[in-house]
Amino acid sequence: ITNVPANIYTVTVTDFNNCQRVLTDTVTQAASPVSLTFNAGDVRCYGGSTGFIHLSPAGGTSPFTVQWFDQNGVSLNQHTSALDSIPVGTFTALITDAQGCILDTSILIQQPPPIVWTDSVVDNLCFGEANGQIILNVSGGSPGYTYQWNNGDSTSSLSGLQAGTFTV
Repeated sequence: ITNVPANIYTVTVTDFNNCQRVLTDTVTQAASPVSLTFNAGDVRCYGGSTGFIHLSPAGGTSPFTVQWFDQNGVSLNQHTSALDSIPVGTFTALITDAQGCILDTSILIQQPPPIVWTDSVVDNLCFGEANGQIILNVSGGSPGYTYQWNNGDSTSSLSGLQAGTFTV
């Protein structure tokens, strides 16, 4: 018989002379299906490769093998449960247990938008004045910005400036 669920099966075979032989076989299966938990981290800075995915397969029958694919279905030739230093994208893991049971999952790694800024400069009108200003408006990236100007200041805007070159 084929395609039967896990169970104990007994068959009695009787020949022409009424001789009998009893055979008992057990069809087993894993205690639970292949399952998966994972920990993933997005890319920290726009355009970077600091993302990661760490898998923890369970259930099924160990040991497990892992194959990784990028968002275009191209194999990454990685067969470990962890991907590190990865860029933005969708990554698919194909997990196979010792019995050939398969689980696949796709995980999206994202990134923050690029940091962009505009600056508004107010020049000194007369020689020797210290009325200049630089006002920065920053967006993108991951808010919670810090600033470090070449004059030692750490605010988003400067005022009371004499003529000069300022770098942030």
